Amino acid sequence: MRRQTLRRWLALRFAWVAALPLLVVAVLVWLWLAPLIRTDFNMRHQALARAVTGQIETYLFGVQRQLDAVAKLRHSLGYRPTPYWFAALDAHVGTGEVFEAIYMVNAADLVHSVGLPEAQRDRREDLIGLDLSRRDFLHLACERGERVWSSVFLSAVTGRLAVALAVPAVDQVIVGEIAIEPLVAFLNGLPGESGLLALILDHRGQIIAHSRHTLGGQQLNLSDLPIVRDALRGRFATRSLEFEGKAYIGTVIGVPQVDWTVLIAQPRRKVFQLVSTVLWVMVAGMGIALLLATLAGWILARDFSERFARYVEQAGAIAGGDYDRPWPTSHIVEFADLANDLQRMSDAIRQREQAILASEARFRDLSAMASDWFWEQDEQFRFTYFSTGDATFDLEQTGIVLTSLLGKTRWEIPIDMTAEQWAEHRSMLEAHQPFRDFEYRRYLDGGAEHWFSVNGQPRFDAAGRFVGYHGTGRDITERKQAEARQRLAAVVFEAARDAILVLDSERRIVAVNPTFTAISGYTEMEVRGRTPRLLWAERQPEAYYATLWQTVSHEGVWQGEFWSRRKDGERRAVLASLGAVRDAANQVTYYVGIATDITVSKMAEQRIERLAFFDTLTDLPNRVLLTQRAELALALAKRHHDALAVLFLDLDRFKEVNDSLGHAEGDELLIQVAARLKTLTRTEDTVCRLGGDEFVLLLPEADQEGALRVAGKILAVFHSPFTVASHSLQVTISIGIALYPHDGVDFAELLRNADTALYRAKQDGRNTYVLYDQAMNAALVERLMLETDLRGAIAAGHLCAYFQPKIRLTDQALVGAEALMRWIHPECGPISPNQFIPVAEASDLIITLGDWMLGEVCRQMAAWRRQGWPPLVVAVNLAARHFRQPGLADRICGLLEAYGLPPHVLELELTESTLLKLEAQTEDTLCALRQLGVGLAIDDFGTGYSSLSYLKRLPLTALKIDQSFVRDLATDLDDRALAATIVAIGHQMNMVVVAEGVETEDQHHFLLEQGCDLAQGYFFGHPMPAEEFTDWRASASRT
Repeated sequence: MRRQTLRRWLALRFAWVAALPLLVVAVLVWLWLAPLIRTDFNMRHQALARAVTGQIETYLFGVQRQLDAVAKLRHSLGYRPTPYWFAALDAHVGTGEVFEAIYMVNAADLVHSVGLPEAQRDRREDLIGLDLSRRDFLHLACERGERVWSSVFLSAVTGRLAVALAVPAVDQVIVGEIAIEPLVAFLNGLPGESGLLALILDHRGQIIAHSRHTLGGQQLNLSDLPIVRDALRGRFATRSLEFEGKAYIGTVIGVPQVDWTVLIAQPRRKVFQLVSTVLWVMVAGMGIALLLATLAGWILARDFSERFARYVEQAGAIAGGDYDRPWPTSHIVEFADLANDLQRMSDAIRQREQAILASEARFRDLSAMASDWFWEQDEQFRFTYFSTGDATFDLEQTGIVLTSLLGKTRWEIPIDMTAEQWAEHRSMLEAHQPFRDFEYRRYLDGGAEHWFSVNGQPRFDAAGRFVGYHGTGRDITERKQAEARQRLAAVVFEAARDAILVLDSERRIVAVNPTFTAISGYTEMEVRGRTPRLLWAERQPEAYYATLWQTVSHEGVWQGEFWSRRKDGERRAVLASLGAVRDAANQVTYYVGIATDITVSKMAEQRIERLAFFDTLTDLPNRVLLTQRAELALALAKRHHDALAVLFLDLDRFKEVNDSLGHAEGDELLIQVAARLKTLTRTEDTVCRLGGDEFVLLLPEADQEGALRVAGKILAVFHSPFTVASHSLQVTISIGIALYPHDGVDFAELLRNADTALYRAKQDGRNTYVLYDQAMNAALVERLMLETDLRGAIAAGHLCAYFQPKIRLTDQALVGAEALMRWIHPECGPISPNQFIPVAEASDLIITLGDWMLGEVCRQMAAWRRQGWPPLVVAVNLAARHFRQPGLADRICGLLEAYGLPPHVLELELTESTLLKLEAQTEDTLCALRQLGVGLAIDDFGTGYSSLSYLKRLPLTALKIDQSFVRDLATDLDDRALAATIVAIGHQMNMVVVAEGVETEDQHHFLLEQGCDLAQGYFFGHPMPAEEFTDWRASASRT
């Protein structure tokens, strides 16, 4: 408890008596005044909020009324995009003070008419066709059939924040876009003092308009504020809020017409300014009254405290041992009696103190000679005394100061003991029983551990009352540490996971632990007295063990690995260490050995090494081991001027096996292939699996003749079919051969050139071998360069679309065109499609080129349509891989919609190879395209292996007679018969027949006689760029 002077205590009591009534009055005034101010504020704020809401509703009603007028005009007059409508919409927009724009939106969510302020009307064409499909309020207006207000968004007209109202009208939606600046100006003009906060929020709690210039253009979301969150749930009230780090009291009220919320708030400090003034006046009055009361109390208390202080000073002198000091006199009876009592007490204390000093002197002499320290406790079990002497001095050297424990009980000292032990010891103390050898542990500040043993005896006074304990204590840390070391050594020896054996100076076993028995199989009784030679295996020579003992003698310890023999004869790998234990005279008394069984890890190392150098599926060497052996073989070949051959092998059409039978059967086939290859090689040869279905044969000391002989054997052994999962598979293989030193001087070069030769073997029809020559590399480089340039041709604008006219033979009318891709290389000039199309088909570029061609054709058709030309059917040739792409029909549909084209103006040409590998997904894609309205034509019909069944099954619309049948129509009767048959088949199947490559009048006349529908070729017009085709079309229309 905090102490204070008597004078101060009396003065404070006087002050409290005066201050308490004032405090009660202040609390009552506050409880009466605060509700009145809050009620008045709530009424004023609610009135202001209702006024703001009314103004907003009036403003929005005007907006709705104007858009309803436009909707009624749409109902009564219908709609066509005429200048009249633009003028009508512009008139409603006016100068843009209310509307920034009025849109007419069709069912596809595209703007087809727009009214703008006069300053913005030059942007009308930019806004026609604007896609508003992402405006959710449009969809809600259509679904509900009623007006719907939007959230805040960025205006496409002004680039500023705006809101919009959507009004459904027949099959369209009228959208009025309204700027929020009038709302901001209205809020800024609200009456009130500075600091007024006025906000308009949408249904998500996002700010639409505000009166706070510090917010700028920020449209914050305040739905996290409790007052706003309650308002969004329909609960409107007046309450406190925090905004921009300031405290406000605000009122919210809803605008149900648009699902908006109005928030009007005043700073809290202004609301309670009057109350604060009253409180400050009351505090000042209370302070003055308190000061006067304190001053009066101080004067009264000073006289009394000065009298009392003289007696306190006399008592202090007695406590300090000054028993002869004269006592003060007083005419007050109480003070005089106090002086007499203190005098008698002084005499009694003097006598007792002298007796105690004599007793302490005797006890001090005895305790200074003891090895233990002496302690005492009072009846509350608090330490009151500790002796000094040698024992206490030794403790202080370790950091334990016993005198620091004076006044504490034993359970207040932080010692390490369980709750049960404490409870048992405390119950003994509370029962006033003696105790002996009470041991406990204590941790010092530095973390050091100390053990103590304490004896205690209870003390009683002459009346038999308990007055405390006294006893002795000693530090037993060294004894406890020695015991712990002994236990630890025993536990480690018995529980160690390593084998431990102890040898005497004669190297005979005297002790082993259980792990030794588990590893070696020998019990302690079986090995005691015998030497470790019993455990040695034959894998190390005698010299190895002689070196072991010599190392221990000179260095004191040996570490290493050796093979040990178990009792059952099994050999085990052991990691061991052996050390010598010496006495004070440096003589060896014992040897201690520790051993760990590492047989499992040794076997794991061998398995890891196997995995690092061999293929896990076929057990053939992998690329790492092949590279090592190849480098060694090349080094020997260079040294002895020998030849060396590298054969690169690849299974033909292995992917078809995987796709048809499954990967498990494919793996089984690879295992059988590896087994056959190993039967064809010599011991010094290496058969490697690189990965997948690729293998490499490394043939040291093999020239061209030897390499060709091995390649022939490989092709021959593959003539026999493989049996995989009850399937008989006829598998062929292609081989590329590179020879050292003719085809390369290092292994990487030889492998690369063998791969190039393998590529040529694949091109030559597979199931063969090819020797590498430098011309192959040049052709491959040329092909790679062509592919690289082709990848950049689209982005660089080097590709273009040419159009060849399609003529209706009956009246020579232009009815369509075929789009052909051309590549104008910036350095090489025009590159034939016969060069770059095969390169694209061999990679993923064919899909990219097809997508580009579709987009370019649609773009050009849309341009012709905007120029007023009647629509033509334009054909685009797509590769087979294109039709296997998922979502092709959806992408083409989206492309046509983007350019505003009807589907029937696009025709897709596909080759017979696409139909011969027809899959269910491809057939579904063709049906989806036809249902969309896109035409489907068979290009080069009859040039391949034709299966007429697909003509019946697929929704085809046209057949194209290949130019190889048209070229010799005038002279070749077979071609005339084939052409006539194709025309007949096409007409029987209700398909349009188109002839390609018509170049002469005779060809034209024959096809016309046979009833061929359309034709294209140089007789009518050659392929032309879009601009030239447009001019040609214009001249053809004039003639």
